[in-house]
Amino acid sequence: TWSAVVKLKPGANTIEAVASDNAGNTSSASRKVVYTPKTPPGQEAAKPVVPGIVGPPQLPGLPLGTTLTTAGAPRATNKGRLVIVDTGLLVGCPAGGPPCTFETVASALLPGGAKAAAAAKRRKPRKARRTTIARKKLVVGAGSRLPLRIRLSPAASKALRAKGAMTIALKIVSRIGNAAPATTTRTITVKAPAAAKRKKARRG
Repeated sequence: TWSAVVKLKPGANTIEAVASDNAGNTSSASRKVVYTPKTPPGQEAAKPVVPGIVGPPQLPGLPLGTTLTTAGAPRATNKGRLVIVDTGLLVGCPAGGPPCTFETVASALLPGGAKAAAAAKRRKPRKARRTTIARKKLVVGAGSRLPLRIRLSPAASKALRAKGAMTIALKIVSRIGNAAPATTTRTITVKAPAAAKRKKARRG
């Protein structure tokens, strides 16, 4: 009999053994082994998303290995006349590969532009339309995560401040390197940012 200690990495492993005798005859055999590390007490087990990479459970609509996690509640801040919304989401790219691209289109129900303005003059109620209010493209390096923030359009910024809150639909198209893209959606509700304080002019 013969034995050896082999170091395994998390995920799939291939073990190959080669034997030879004094006459020069050789024989080989290989076996595939999947290694799942033991979880320390009190900690949740991580689930592998690709061989050799351990991470959170894979979400529907995301390329294998990418992540979309909630880091906190959505929050809005003023940026001049516009509003910046931190969606509270983090997008992540798996280690050991090319960078990932996340393209986000945000939409919300807003009064319908020129037609709504004409209807208002005729004293007809405005009908809300789903309108694109922001676009964002993020490139995330392998093994990294970035917060997803969007800048609202002037009309959306004005509407958010007027209503006090807004429900925003997010369509996120992601890909790893040049691989085929995948699409997932999220819906967030954000409150209007606090009104900016005006500085009082000093009298000379």
